[in-house]
Amino acid sequence: MGRIDLLREICRVSGITSYLWRKLSPGLYVFNYHRIGDPSTAGLDPDVFSCTEERFAEHVDLIRSRFEVIGVSSLLAMIEAGTTPARPTAMVTLDDGYRDNFTRAFPVLHAAGTSAVFFVTTSFVGSPHPPWWDEVVWQAGRITPGQIATVPWLRDVIVDQPRAQFCRQVLRVFKRSTSPIDEKLGQLRGATGLTVDASEGADLFMTWDQVRSLRQNGMDIGSHSHTHPILSHLTAAEQRTDLATAKRVLEAELGEEVSILAYPVGGRYAYSPDTIEAARSCGYRAAFTFVPGVNHQPSANPLELRRIGVGENDSASNLQFAIERVAIAGAIGSAR
Repeated sequence: MGRIDLLREICRVSGITSYLWRKLSPGLYVFNYHRIGDPSTAGLDPDVFSCTEERFAEHVDLIRSRFEVIGVSSLLAMIEAGTTPARPTAMVTLDDGYRDNFTRAFPVLHAAGTSAVFFVTTSFVGSPHPPWWDEVVWQAGRITPGQIATVPWLRDVIVDQPRAQFCRQVLRVFKRSTSPIDEKLGQLRGATGLTVDASEGADLFMTWDQVRSLRQNGMDIGSHSHTHPILSHLTAAEQRTDLATAKRVLEAELGEEVSILAYPVGGRYAYSPDTIEAARSCGYRAAFTFVPGVNHQPSANPLELRRIGVGENDSASNLQFAIERVAIAGAIGSAR
């Protein structure tokens, strides 16, 4: 049993878990998912899968049992009025626009009568090509120790570790390196001499008809950029161009204003003050990061809202424990 598992069990047996769950502080808790389905069926990055369809249904039931689930209009009204949630309030978000969001996540949400926000990378919609992070993991799974030495940004990667951990480390290093994404991909392809089979990208992302269907059935659609760059690695002008293009394309396809954004990658290193200013200047009224936390006053930092990432096919009880830990960390931080 790992340290976190042991702590969770101690909390459960002692009754602490039940107490914390009942006493969650008011605030906006935003849950972030990516792919929904079975990662063993994927030929690309299995870590992009947050959970199976069955587990997602359990999560939705858990969230609905404890939170008031709201959509974008309620969030923007809260921000505009400068009000704070009077009770634990939640949003469910899904990033990137993978097709399983439509075929697997949407039916679960629809059956539960629960809204969610689907953040779409506009250049990926209907694309037959795998995104860069999927290709990075695919290449990392095939690169040899001798080939690693030819890639400048890979020289400090630990080779002697399980392949799955090695692939995750390669992707982390790839994201942190500020060299252009296309340049780094070119170096990987040059090292392995391989390219991803075109079939890997077939039906990977939603079509525009599917995106519109989500909206017509009560789901919200937001921007996840146009090309999914790591925005902080771009110039301020390049960031504005990408975010403005995504907004323009979405509004043209949906026939309505789109004013919410999720920063690609979303960690603290992946966006900057220039990014926030670019989002504001493009007309986005709210933006989400991948920084964990509870938004006790969303109007205080509407372009830097925090989310709770969901992954590793966590059980509903594990998700509940994660929520409690984030809530406690937020309470401690605000008390300092």
